[in-house]
Amino acid sequence: MPRTLSRRAALGLAAGLAPGLAIAACGSGSPAPDGAPSGYGGTRTVEHARGRSAVPARAGRVVALDTDALDSVVTLGLSPVGATTVSEGAPFPGYLPAERLAGTKAVGTIGQPNLEAIAALRPGLAGRPTGVTADS
Repeated sequence: MPRTLSRRAALGLAAGLAPGLAIAACGSGSPAPDGAPSGYGGTRTVEHARGRSAVPARAGRVVALDTDALDSVVTLGLSPVGATTVSEGAPFPGYLPAERLAGTKAVGTIGQPNLEAIAALRPGLAGRPTGVTADS
């Protein structure tokens, strides 16, 4: 019988994949050099606590679910489409470049991300974990 992914597990999975998406976004998009690891092209397989997920080698739409992930995404030169805040109505951290966060939508708090708002932003996550299905 297939296992279903609870809301809490989905949040954990999303939080676990955010840094991987940020790192995967650094891909060059150029052809793989000789001897490059598999997955250098269109997608990469990321192993995590819930199994494996295929993520884009170059993510274009990133949602950061924690302050450290937001820091990493911005440091890597990306402008996230969405991010959580530390509390309801709180601004994004002031030490991050405002121009990098100009179009970033708040998607709830770190402790309670809004899954519907995140889904509406269509983040660049390809597929779901192997052997896990989402709740209907």
